[in-house]
Amino acid sequence: MKPKSLFYKIYFSVIALFVIALAVGLLVFRSWLSGYEAAQPEPIVNKLIDEHIKTCDLYSVKDEYNLKISDYESKKSFDSFFKALTDGKEITGTTLPVKPKDCDAAYQIKANDERILNVYLKKNAKTKKYFVSGCEFDSSVYKTCKITASSDAEIKINGITVKNEDRKDEELPNIKSDLLKSDDLNKKQIINVTGLLSEPESVTAMSGNKSLTVENDSGVYTVAEDFPEKESVADFAGKAASTYAEYMQNDSSLANIRKYIDSSTELYQNIKTSLVIFSLDHEGHTIKDIKTTDFHKYNDKLYSCRVRLTNVLKRNGALYEDKFDKYVYLQKDGESYMAVDMQNTGDSVK
Repeated sequence: MKPKSLFYKIYFSVIALFVIALAVGLLVFRSWLSGYEAAQPEPIVNKLIDEHIKTCDLYSVKDEYNLKISDYESKKSFDSFFKALTDGKEITGTTLPVKPKDCDAAYQIKANDERILNVYLKKNAKTKKYFVSGCEFDSSVYKTCKITASSDAEIKINGITVKNEDRKDEELPNIKSDLLKSDDLNKKQIINVTGLLSEPESVTAMSGNKSLTVENDSGVYTVAEDFPEKESVADFAGKAASTYAEYMQNDSSLANIRKYIDSSTELYQNIKTSLVIFSLDHEGHTIKDIKTTDFHKYNDKLYSCRVRLTNVLKRNGALYEDKFDKYVYLQKDGESYMAVDMQNTGDSVK
C-alpha cells in the first residue's frame, strides 16, 4: 500500500503544481491582455461610448477630456441637446482618415449616420497606454452668437457673467479724431461667443442695479440703448443708407450723396470713385424693408446704428434684390447729422 500511496502523492502534487502554474499563467496572461488592451485606442473609445455617450453623461467628463464647448454652455442645455442628438440612435466609433498633428489616434463618433463627435487620443511615453486628450463636436454641431453692448453693461449668458477677456472694444472706423476726444466716450463692445450647442437659454444685461432690455435678432443680441436722439438718428441713417444703395446702382447723384455723407471723409472718396456705370441695367427700383437696430451713442457728437434694407431692381420684367446691411456712423451737424462712415456687419442675419 505504501508504493501506491507514494504514487498518489506524486500524482496529486503534479496536478496541484499544474493547477498553480495554470492559475499563475492565467493571471500573467490577464495582466498582459489588460496591458495590451490599454495600449490600444479602441477600448478607450468604446469605454467613452458605453459610459458617457450612450448614458448621456458626457458633461461630467468635459474637463477631463478637454471637450471643446463654450464656457457659457449650461449643464441643463448641454444635457438636453446631447440627449436629443443621441437618444435611441446607434452609436459607433471609427478611425478618422486624417488625425491632427498633436495626437496619436483619432476617432469619429456617429449617431446612426450622423457625425457628432471627434475624439483625440495620445499615448503615454512611459506606460505606452492611450488616454483621451481631447474631444470636439463636429463643426456642423456648433453654433455662435454675437452680443453688442455698451462697455458699462454687465452681460450674462445662461446666468454666467461674460468674462472681460471675451469683451472686445469695437474697432472704430477711420473718422475724425475730434469726434473721439470726449472724456466720457461711451465705448461699444462686441462679444462673439463660439462653441455653443444651442441658442442661449438667456442673455441678460444690467447697468448698476438697472435691468437692460436685450433684443434678439436671429442670434444677434443687442443690449438696447435709449437716448433722446434715437429717432432722429434712425431717420437720418435710413436716408443715408438708401441714398448710398441707390447711388451704387447708378440711381442717384453725388449731389444727393453730399446731402447725407460728409464729403471730407474716406467714405465719400470711395463712393466718388466707385465704377457705378457697370451696375446692372434696370428700368426702375424700390427701396423697401428699411430696418434700424443696434443704436449706440458714443458722445454728443458721434452715433451709430445698424441699417438693413433691400433695393429692388426692375429689369426686363424681373426683380433683383440688392441687400444692404451696414453699421452707419453719424456725426452731429447742427440740428441734423452727416454720415462719416459705413461698415459691414459681418453677420448673416436677414
